[in-house]
Amino acid sequence: MNDIEEMTSHIAELIFVFPYDIEIDREKIVEYNRFKYAEFQKTSSFGEHPYEDLDLTLTDYYWICSINNIISKNDFFTLVKIMIVEYESESFVSMLSDESQYFSIKSCNEAFDFLYGLFPLCKSDNARSNLRVYLEWIFEDGFKWSDGIFRIDMLNEKNKSLFLGLT
Repeated sequence: MNDIEEMTSHIAELIFVFPYDIEIDREKIVEYNRFKYAEFQKTSSFGEHPYEDLDLTLTDYYWICSINNIISKNDFFTLVKIMIVEYESESFVSMLSDESQYFSIKSCNEAFDFLYGLFPLCKSDNARSNLRVYLEWIFEDGFKWSDGIFRIDMLNEKNKSLFLGLT
């Protein structure tokens, strides 16, 4: 954890590593995100939690890696799976849903298939909700992608139907 804090503070060289290579307790991040989700479902707000900083620090690190262009496209999609499905991080969804440079119009159906295919791997309502929100934001009609403006009608009929079923 100290390593990523040093990298985000520009004390150490910024390099990209997956969460598995960082000394951070995944269970604590999952606990925090499930707490946040449950509280928000009850009251539309949530209180403080002792593990909030773990999630925010990890998300901030990945956001900085992304804006510095040190995450490959393949690694980014793997990271999305890890952070949304395994770590259930709503902060990741919020902070990295604008990082559309990893998406190209010519492969929009492949990207959709990959992301939609993560639903069966989700182990909680929180993870499913985060994935649904991420898909809605990334595949928003008129969103600027790496090679142009994405339009819903660029998806094949099956994916368009699946996407419209999410909203």
